[in-house]
Amino acid sequence: MKFKMIIVPSIVVGLVVSSYASCNTDEVLSLVDTGFSKQEIKDICKSDATKTIEKSQNKEDIKWVSPSKKLCLSKGGAMRDKGCETSWIKANKICKAMDSRLATIKELDKVMLDCGAVMKTDSFKERQGNSGNADYVTCHEKQGFSSAPYWSSSDSKKGKEYVWNAYFGSGSHADFYRNGQEFVRCIK
Repeated sequence: MKFKMIIVPSIVVGLVVSSYASCNTDEVLSLVDTGFSKQEIKDICKSDATKTIEKSQNKEDIKWVSPSKKLCLSKGGAMRDKGCETSWIKANKICKAMDSRLATIKELDKVMLDCGAVMKTDSFKERQGNSGNADYVTCHEKQGFSSAPYWSSSDSKKGKEYVWNAYFGSGSHADFYRNGQEFVRCIK
């Protein structure tokens, strides 16, 4: 089980050395988040990883889904005016119950960037300007995201108890404790 707790280092060290291993979808997406190319992932996993990667990067194939109130509450979440708020572990269970998954941080960032968010800046003032940009707010709200933080499936480099979240209000992302409360949307 320790092998699964540190999935990216295990894949990088274990699978590069032993090229006969295969990867599941979560492992492939983790490799995508780490920055491996399609060919490198295909070589690492020795499987048809290219198809999974292309699907995760092709906007037309992504279908965002939100949990119903009934599902959110049955899995331990809380319904707020902005949607289902829950811990990261429960968010994964909610997505799984909908035959879907949490998005990677890159997939969430892409939504914000496509809506016009200013993200590549060290200026807090510039990032805060995203919430005052009516076109940006309208765009992400049309896609079902409120100006709130949403869980991703991407591990943070801060430690195994942290994961990346995307905060649509400021158009930024940060690492957050897995037991914290954030909003959940899934990809089918």
